[in-house]
Amino acid sequence: LRHLGLNEAASIKLAEDNFAITKSYRVEAPEVAKRPIEVTLYWTATDDKQKVRLTWNVNIDVKGSNDWWNVRIDAQTGEFVEKDNLTVYEHSAPTNPVNTTPPSQNGEQVEAMHFNNGNNAHPLIENQQVQFRNPLPPPNVTSATYRVYRFPYESPAAIASSVEVSPWNMAGAGNSATTLGWHSDNTNNYEVTRGNNVHAVDDRDGNNIGGATAEGGSALLFDFPYGGDSAQPTTYLNAALTNLFYMNNMMHDVWYKYGFNEANGNFQQNNYGRGGVVTFQGDAVQADAQDGAELSPPNLNNANFSITADGTRPRMQMYLFDGTPSFVINSPAGIAGTYPAGESSLSTANKLRNRGPITGEV
Repeated sequence: LRHLGLNEAASIKLAEDNFAITKSYRVEAPEVAKRPIEVTLYWTATDDKQKVRLTWNVNIDVKGSNDWWNVRIDAQTGEFVEKDNLTVYEHSAPTNPVNTTPPSQNGEQVEAMHFNNGNNAHPLIENQQVQFRNPLPPPNVTSATYRVYRFPYESPAAIASSVEVSPWNMAGAGNSATTLGWHSDNTNNYEVTRGNNVHAVDDRDGNNIGGATAEGGSALLFDFPYGGDSAQPTTYLNAALTNLFYMNNMMHDVWYKYGFNEANGNFQQNNYGRGGVVTFQGDAVQADAQDGAELSPPNLNNANFSITADGTRPRMQMYLFDGTPSFVINSPAGIAGTYPAGESSLSTANKLRNRGPITGEV
């Protein structure tokens, strides 16, 4: 906890002891972590890559932050080894970052969290063969229609929206990336923005649990309008969810062709017996649209993506972008045009993003 600038006095409770099976523990620390902390015995390479050392890998999804860390501690000496943030940000620094200053590595001890099974050195779990059950008979694969800003374009600023029909067919016939289209995981058929690769949900309240999905009905028709920059975000939430679902699936199919498949740890609910780590919950992406838009202050002008080990669901968080306010002069013609403008901070209620554009005589 010290190495992340978190409260070392936080209450920590052992929740699961899986050391005999997976060389891991699960602990609960609700004051500092959103979910149980996973602590697993790892071999970690030294900086020169010539040796390995036995370490505890502490995986913690930090409460009150979008950061999700792996911190590695020497299992024999308790010294800090390294840490890495599993959350990748779009461009700017996180709103509430934890301490990222590397601590001294000259014998600094970890006191807040220490695990010992009676010996300082532990054998690692041996490689095990994963047994795959035979898949269920494939459900009927139907067509689906989406109004989106088609791949590879990023936004309405680059291209007009278009209606795309069954875009998974772009991967080519027989491509394993598109075994059952985008709305089936071989067990369930979905009529919403959910499938084997991604579950696109609303997370405007920023609770990371997720909320509503866009519904396409039995025809899988996801044709929702985007009202433009002046529209209130809640009015085009379904359009945002549809585009987010579409883009995640397109990237899944493209990367699959370049080798990011089941055996190499891609993101799927069902791996169809093609390798990789198989878990009950699967690891389809949870993609949050308009994440934290209702927080105070709201999440704005960024995005992030957090991944952990294969078999654990990654989390994508897409924020709203408020853009640069503009000032448009309609007349007289001599000075007509669009000019950059700024907004005061006196009243949030009067922000253009909250009340829409204003037209009047000056």
